[in-house]
Amino acid sequence: MHDIYVIIAVLCWAIFWIYWFINKSHQKPTQQLPNTKDTLLYRILWPLAFVFLIVPFPFLSLRLWPSSFVVGILGDVIALLGLVVCILARRELAGNWSMQLDLKKDHELITTGPYAFVRHPIYTGFVLLFLGTAITVGTIGGWIGLVILLVGCWIRIQNEEKFVMVTFGEKYRNYKKHVKALIPYIW
Repeated sequence: MHDIYVIIAVLCWAIFWIYWFINKSHQKPTQQLPNTKDTLLYRILWPLAFVFLIVPFPFLSLRLWPSSFVVGILGDVIALLGLVVCILARRELAGNWSMQLDLKKDHELITTGPYAFVRHPIYTGFVLLFLGTAITVGTIGGWIGLVILLVGCWIRIQNEEKFVMVTFGEKYRNYKKHVKALIPYIW
């Protein structure tokens, strides 16, 4: 029975990546690229998080709890919620989205849709998708991967906030005062 829940989590990831790939071409032209050294660390940490989640290292593949209907459903619901948040946030950004924190021509500060609740809803959704998968898989490696992913998100958010602050200045400072970074009303 455990396998069906893992398959659903994997399908959520497949939909995520397919959606990202299809919409990659719907971006505004790039005006300015970020410094590569600012993006290197999270570009290493994010794939590393997935290695811990899916590679069956001897100790890390130990299950923290037995698979069950409740655990499987809980994990898949959280993963599905993460997928929905990611897609809604990506749609709201439209052509302003960038994989590498580049400034787009006629770049706009988006504060509507999911961005009215958190400044970085794609990362919120990404973390939820990973969390749901880690719950479903239930291994030590999945939870270590989640911590690595969170560190990578924190680094990316710090870099992105600097970049956006330079671009939007006071408008972004005001937005930042009223809207939390990753978890609505908390952080």
